[in-house]
Amino acid sequence: MKTLARGRELGTTTVEAPAPPPRPLMAAANVVVRLLLRSPLHCWLSDTVLLLTYIGRKSGRRYTNPVSYSREGDVVTVFTYRSWWRNLRGGAPVRVEIKRRQFDGMADAISDDQPAIAVSLLAHLWEHPSLAREYNVPRDAEGRPDPIAVRHAARFVVMVRIQLTAACRDRAPD
Repeated sequence: MKTLARGRELGTTTVEAPAPPPRPLMAAANVVVRLLLRSPLHCWLSDTVLLLTYIGRKSGRRYTNPVSYSREGDVVTVFTYRSWWRNLRGGAPVRVEIKRRQFDGMADAISDDQPAIAVSLLAHLWEHPSLAREYNVPRDAEGRPDPIAVRHAARFVVMVRIQLTAACRDRAPD
């Protein structure tokens, strides 16, 4: 941690964009996570991971991705450094599945407001500190994400805000 503290003093704390895992590995992991989130064992992940379903703009195909999230009332926020967010530019209807409940919503991708992304990403990482590693953000001795590193990470992260509009249907109770 001395290196991080010295870098902060010099104003040189930098964060590199994470390298995405290989596609076959991600595809296999996503299948497992989707199955788990839709099972009675969803409680292992559903406090931090939801299923986001959207329609591809060019292909017209339906995609469902597991993504980590933060929720305040009817607003859900997710972050990504992958390219799927481009399907949500300018607003797009989505469906989210949180704790086996499905909701319709309108999503909007925010890629060009670095200060807003940094503030929200910092709050997200405070809520889910173990995710800091995914964005190459170091944590201090107490496990909190480094705010300066989060500002650097905001350069390559896209924030997706989802305004939930209605519950679709409930899945079977636990």
